[in-house]
Amino acid sequence: MIVKTFILASICGMLFILFTYAFNLYPETTLDLYRDNNIYRYSLGYRFPTFLPNFYFHLVLCWFFLRRDNANVVDIIIISIINYYIYILTDTRAVYYLVILTCVIVFLLKYCNINYRTLFLGGLFRFLTKYSFLIFGAIAIYFQYTYNPEINWMANLNSIFSGRLALGHWGFELYDIKLFGNFVEFVSILEASASDKFFYIDSAYVQLLLVYGIVIYFLIMYGYTKIGKEIINNDNKYFGMVLILLFAHSITDPQLMSPEFNPFILCLGYYGLARYKDNVFK
Repeated sequence: MIVKTFILASICGMLFILFTYAFNLYPETTLDLYRDNNIYRYSLGYRFPTFLPNFYFHLVLCWFFLRRDNANVVDIIIISIINYYIYILTDTRAVYYLVILTCVIVFLLKYCNINYRTLFLGGLFRFLTKYSFLIFGAIAIYFQYTYNPEINWMANLNSIFSGRLALGHWGFELYDIKLFGNFVEFVSILEASASDKFFYIDSAYVQLLLVYGIVIYFLIMYGYTKIGKEIINNDNKYFGMVLILLFAHSITDPQLMSPEFNPFILCLGYYGLARYKDNVFK
């Protein structure tokens, strides 16, 4: 019911914003939205060009979570076409490729009948369903903590990820890793000035670790690991796919802990109540 409500609310909200944007009801942004290659990124009524693609990515995950084996080629084609046009307008590359990957995985899960019992791939699928938070979190934290711009491959990787490694590393320089986190003062692009430089940690894992601390980080990781085991026991391969892609997305984007983007954060609350644990799979 939560996911259905989220889908309905998201579609209505996105259509309303796009409709009002089409009639120029929003003021022109003062931000420089040109890429270095001179490509203009349309915000489409949102504060930043990345907002709509990220809403769309989570909407796609919710759609396939509900459709499961009822998803078909028509779903995949329509989602891919919309994804392409959003990419052309916003030039948000990471989400564009993640939506493509989502469609490919859904196709394989359904038409190649891949599940947790499939030889070879089934073992990898089980492993990632249980431990992808741990794996992707470790990757994100390691590369941002150890980032050194004087190392060529790291500098190139930082460029590919639009400066995210440098910003994450700056976060580790400014704030210590504490048991219960820090009061982290972010400076958005809209607030940045000559005296206050732009500062924002995009990685959900680094943000979670620095803002909420080690205790909350490991509690959330433990909760998602337990949910992953239950997903395997219930053979809910589409839910497993959703979690893996959410955690992969969280390497570079911060929406993991934001219920307005990610309704699956609420499954941690359901799982914490043994009486309602089975509701996670409804």
